[in-house]
Amino acid sequence: MTKISIVTPIFNNHLYVRQAIESVLSQKGDFEIEYIIKDGGSTDGTLEILNEYANEPGVKIITGADRSLYHALRIGYEHVTGEIGGFLCSDDFYAPGAFVKVLDEFAKYPNRDWLYGRCDIVDGESKPIRSMITSYKNIAGFWYNRWVLRCVNYVNAPATFWRMRAWTATGGMTDRYKYASDYAFWMELSLQTRGIPLHEHVSSFRRAGVSISDKHYHDQFAEELEIARNHAGLLAYTIHRLNVWGIISIYSLLGRRTATEIEQGHPDADEN
Repeated sequence: MTKISIVTPIFNNHLYVRQAIESVLSQKGDFEIEYIIKDGGSTDGTLEILNEYANEPGVKIITGADRSLYHALRIGYEHVTGEIGGFLCSDDFYAPGAFVKVLDEFAKYPNRDWLYGRCDIVDGESKPIRSMITSYKNIAGFWYNRWVLRCVNYVNAPATFWRMRAWTATGGMTDRYKYASDYAFWMELSLQTRGIPLHEHVSSFRRAGVSISDKHYHDQFAEELEIARNHAGLLAYTIHRLNVWGIISIYSLLGRRTATEIEQGHPDADEN
């Protein structure tokens, strides 16, 4: 029976971690789940929630200081024993039936070592938002193409899975970068094997003002451009720069709109 290993790094996220955990443990099918949660020393009630799941089959909770989200992820992956790996932040969650879809798709391509599915963007109440951004990434990644991946990061971390042999071959997700190490990992994986585009909804990525993409997107895109420069030629890198400029402009407009809504007392302002 195939074992799927998921690692969740967390620090102080009592609001959403239960939904993330339940979305992993509720997956049903002909597979085994190994779920490793790496807490960096939460003080907001998160640990109390984690302890409720400590005796669940396949769950391992690791506590202790770490340097970053990606460092925590690497610590978690030192304990992984499964054949298929994944990465779920504590803000995000898997769709029902996601693991069955992932394993079925891997079975079709035994010589390919990684897969990316579709991922919605949701707000603080788990309602879909920013559908145009989601559609743009779905179109960009409809067919796997490494050159296009150099131009635009169309791969969503919560919807991406890999065979552990690929993690070992690449050295895993580095913690050299603080905000964009997942993109560096996609590029390393693409040197090993072609990615599998799964045209199914696999997960949801939360934008509620607390994620890296909410609070540090300028730094995230600066790192992404550095990674692209290391892997892309001049044309692809130039396109990536233009793409990043457009995305930052959109995020800035959305951020200003949200700030205005908060000042005016808009009831949903903190969810966008």
